[in-house]
Amino acid sequence: MKGIKKYFLIFAALAAALTFVSCTDEDDSTVAVYKGSFKYEDDESGTMVMTFFDDNTWEAVLNMNDLSVTVMKGAYTGDPSKNGITIITVTHEVDDKDMKLKPVTYPTVETLSIVNGKIDFGDGDILIRQ
Repeated sequence: MKGIKKYFLIFAALAAALTFVSCTDEDDSTVAVYKGSFKYEDDESGTMVMTFFDDNTWEAVLNMNDLSVTVMKGAYTGDPSKNGITIITVTHEVDDKDMKLKPVTYPTVETLSIVNGKIDFGDGDILIRQ
């Protein structure tokens, strides 16, 4: 009986220890989120959400009609949570044929100017910090 009690206590101690293990909340890794309306070549519009993470990666998600697709992602330098320059490198883009995110052959580097919590792409498309 002492053997069973011993194993029961070990099991109870392990169960208690595992109960208090916490998972990382994905929101804790977000540095900044920008959102805005976006116009496309075929005169359709949608919403673009650009999220910057604390591991110096970012992603852009397009929401149009019932579609939500990550259209680009990559790395960045700078502090997108403040006014100033943030340089992004596009390492993945969505393939128009199958709508899947794929690595690009040659990464593109772009400079984003953040002024008053806004990213202005210069063509009328503006993302505003959320």
